[in-house]
Amino acid sequence: MSMIDDEIILERVSAWGQTIKGFRHEHAIEAIQGGKLILQGLRGKGGDWAHMPARCSTQDAAFAFVAEMALLFWLDDCYDLALLADDELALAVAVLTGREHAAPAHLKGCEVIRQTLAEYAASAAEYQNLLEHTAAYAHALATERERSADNCSYSEYLENGIASIGYHNVLGCLSLLWGLGMPEQMRSTAFRATLRRVCIIGRLQNDLHTAAEECVGPLVANAASVVARMTSAFPVAFVEQELAGHGRLLDRHLATQPLDETWQPLVTILRSIRESYYEKSVQRYRRSSQDA
Repeated sequence: MSMIDDEIILERVSAWGQTIKGFRHEHAIEAIQGGKLILQGLRGKGGDWAHMPARCSTQDAAFAFVAEMALLFWLDDCYDLALLADDELALAVAVLTGREHAAPAHLKGCEVIRQTLAEYAASAAEYQNLLEHTAAYAHALATERERSADNCSYSEYLENGIASIGYHNVLGCLSLLWGLGMPEQMRSTAFRATLRRVCIIGRLQNDLHTAAEECVGPLVANAASVVARMTSAFPVAFVEQELAGHGRLLDRHLATQPLDETWQPLVTILRSIRESYYEKSVQRYRRSSQDA
């Protein structure tokens, strides 16, 4: 794929990640694998890139996008694996959501990526859109960590999972760099409904892939785990049926409220993540796939 030179981007993202406490090589590797898949949605029919960034080269845009993807993996692990002390995590989130603008040396990469994306943003609205979705993502991750099986129903878990899957951040970063107009799109009820359904599908796909590992632990950040603790069963089949049902609901919605030629390929790619990404994950999801 011409947009991403794997070795160059890996070197750049890894160097950037060295200035972030707890950042792992795995985060960069998986971000490149997922980033390449998602960026395919920006291809035009003639093979040219459908949208160019406002003030940076295509290669710089690819680096910024992959770095943001890696940041989502890192932030998820910060909550799941306690990579940072609570006060450090709070500061990192404040920087990533625009409430603070300076970070200490061990979190400098958070400051750098926000400065970079602010500079590259197609508009101030695009940058603000990313900050808002980052805040929602961090809040959802914190909510998952804080909840217990006793006070989290399946519906509450799934509602929180719409933000914790991180798709709004992924699409927000794409929109920021390539000027896709996500802030304007978010004003549309039909567009928001599409993203909501896509995020639920993404949450359930992720949960099915990691169910065997996560359902034996103390956390409830998995749909099968939530249902299992209410029913004393291991309801993978239930979640599979839920996933299929949400897919059909999305198809019916898109039949009457279709997306334009820019957003439809991106939604299609996100729907195929289970087969095209999780099953081919280089490091992060490989163990779960083999154990399942």
